[in-house]
Amino acid sequence: MIKIENLSVSYGKGLPDIITNMSFELQKGCILNILGQNAVGKTTLIRTLMREIHGYSGSVMVKGNEVGTYSIKEYAKIMGVVSTSFNTSQNLLVADYLVTGFINQMSPFSKPDSNYVKKAYEILSSFGKHELFNKHIKQLSSGERQIVMIARVLLQNPEIIIVDEPTANLDVKNQIAVLNQIKKLSEQGYTVIVTTHNPGHAYSMGGKTLIMGKGKYRFGDTSEIITEQTLSEYYELNVTICDIENLKCMIFENSDDESEVQLVF
Repeated sequence: MIKIENLSVSYGKGLPDIITNMSFELQKGCILNILGQNAVGKTTLIRTLMREIHGYSGSVMVKGNEVGTYSIKEYAKIMGVVSTSFNTSQNLLVADYLVTGFINQMSPFSKPDSNYVKKAYEILSSFGKHELFNKHIKQLSSGERQIVMIARVLLQNPEIIIVDEPTANLDVKNQIAVLNQIKKLSEQGYTVIVTTHNPGHAYSMGGKTLIMGKGKYRFGDTSEIITEQTLSEYYELNVTICDIENLKCMIFENSDDESEVQLVF
């Protein structure tokens, strides 16, 4: 589904590489968790997959073709993106916002008909959130907005879904709901790429994990990447992973004896 070979990316001639000689392959229906500290190239990798960055060396293949060979409309049918940003400058009804997800399936001068509206309602209902259909965007909670954004991307009918920081600014209940929905997408055959600052969330979703550092990376099964040794190396902290009453806990400690505990949902 996705094959990256010897990828190196910089933001200009003579500038240092943000990503250096990266290679990995992702199969259809898999979850890829992308982890790492700030400024190690996570966003750069996502932007490269989204074709926002063109000046790279190496190869970025999707479905057997270099990403740059697809037209905008063709690529929109392959890849959809759920961003952390949600533009509320236009206080649309959720119904109207969802229907815009069909744009890549419509001819230039056509407009949505009742079938599109029906499909939009059905996809939102599949999330158990049909009551949001006739609400305005600004009436939604952060968790509800995240669900609506995922629903809209699904209406594009893509094969690959990129979800950028899906649990940012969500309470624990909504974090669990969104993570469960991402796992369901993988079970339904979608290839899902998730960026997160929470290794516990990555561990709970399973699949594959790519952890990035400055000039280095590791890729593999999540259970093999989320280890005390690897997390300590890439986060430059002392990391302990332990089990407490059937819950896996990750304890991150810095040199000032300050610590943070993360629970795996």
